[in-house]
Amino acid sequence: MGGHPRAEPTPTIAPAPPDTEATTATTHRALVEQLDALLQQRFLKDAKISIHVRDLATGATVFEHDGSTALNPASNIKLVTTAAALSILGPSHRYETAVKATKPVDGTVRGDLFLVGGGDPSLLTGDLYELASRLRALGVREVTGGVVVDSSLFGADLSPPGYEQKQEFAAYRAPIGATSVNFNTMELRVLPGDSSSPVRVSARPPVPSITLHNDAITTQGSKRRIRIKPTTTADTSIGLKIEGSMGHRARMALYRYPVPSPAHYAGEIFALTLSQVGITLGSSAITLATAPEGLESLAAHHSDPLGMLIRAVNKLSSNFMAELIMHGLDRSVPVTPQGGLDLVRDWASELPLLEGDSWIGNGSGLYDNNRISAEQLTRLLQHVHDDFRIYGDLLASLAIMGTDGTTRRRLRQTPHAGWIRAKTGTLDHISALTGYAAVEGRAPVAFSILFNDLPLGSTAYARQTQDRIVEAVHGWLMASARSLDGAATSP
Repeated sequence: MGGHPRAEPTPTIAPAPPDTEATTATTHRALVEQLDALLQQRFLKDAKISIHVRDLATGATVFEHDGSTALNPASNIKLVTTAAALSILGPSHRYETAVKATKPVDGTVRGDLFLVGGGDPSLLTGDLYELASRLRALGVREVTGGVVVDSSLFGADLSPPGYEQKQEFAAYRAPIGATSVNFNTMELRVLPGDSSSPVRVSARPPVPSITLHNDAITTQGSKRRIRIKPTTTADTSIGLKIEGSMGHRARMALYRYPVPSPAHYAGEIFALTLSQVGITLGSSAITLATAPEGLESLAAHHSDPLGMLIRAVNKLSSNFMAELIMHGLDRSVPVTPQGGLDLVRDWASELPLLEGDSWIGNGSGLYDNNRISAEQLTRLLQHVHDDFRIYGDLLASLAIMGTDGTTRRRLRQTPHAGWIRAKTGTLDHISALTGYAAVEGRAPVAFSILFNDLPLGSTAYARQTQDRIVEAVHGWLMASARSLDGAATSP
């Protein structure tokens, strides 16, 4: 147990007899008592807590504990980012990545081939391969110049706001740019070799800017003791050193790391796909420049609609996609470093969401950049619920507890699985859960549970407590619905 208290069992709310308003009130008192008891657990003794439960049928508060206290919501701030993006751009918005050049003559493009980024947060290697294949289908066989990447829409690649608080070599804090591929990360694959020989390593995709220095050895058994660290990081290239050992029966290990220059990386991948489809380049150099006026648009890729893209943001909690979507909200050219963030702040202030000690510092919730209260988050969910234009898309983007996303293992095999959609949030000493709980035949309930200053190692207890709070709220909701059904059918 590591010295941490075990979360105490929670009594189950008894089903309410379906007859009178007094029955519903009694069930509500039981709910309040149950939630108050959960908050008395020892691991929460010194924690900061903000909880708010809102009945969206009436707007009334069902339960609150310091609901107006602004805390760090971690990734729950992605709810604000995605709701704002749906409102500003619309759920049907798509991002375009284009290939421009002079008109091909007899299968040859004279000059350079321009890859023009449009801020697509979901662009993958396969999409660039599709663009290359379209060029091949047009009859292009040769480019006398090289690949030039136009990322001028965003001015330059950059790290999102607040990322300077920590220096970590981690995929979840990749830089952003107008031409971004594979979430601006590369994949390192490590497999065992022959006994006593080096392990087998490879980078995906295999581009020149990524160099590998392999000192890891294959040993007997199935254990993995692999260590990876960056050795050199230049403006456009990176070296990785692989150390340690890997058992000859071990499964392949996958590691993902950020790349230093998104635009240059995108250009390398595009050049690779061109060679794979049989289009030759006159120059292997990747350069960055703005495409001149008057070029032909030879091919274009369009992303899925924004309403679908935000599912990866909220179900899987993609920091990269949240930050890139927020940055791209700014319609000025080039986008200003704070333009998207300012638009989200303005949108939130109009609701109003940002009051008192609340503020928004970035779009992902990473690090110590945001403050918002549980009451403000349920107010946000009320606003979204009441806006038919965006509610379906935001709701579909949330993880279904017990089914998918970051909550797939929570509340499984319980009566509540499938009826609760939520956004998780986790940082050191912080845990959050915000979403909707629903039953048939009535409006849902919105809830937000924010825990800050948790003891080291208590994240599992925090999540267990959040689950029990949600179970109790949903149990109350089911009892209330049965009571209303009973009242409606009484003679």
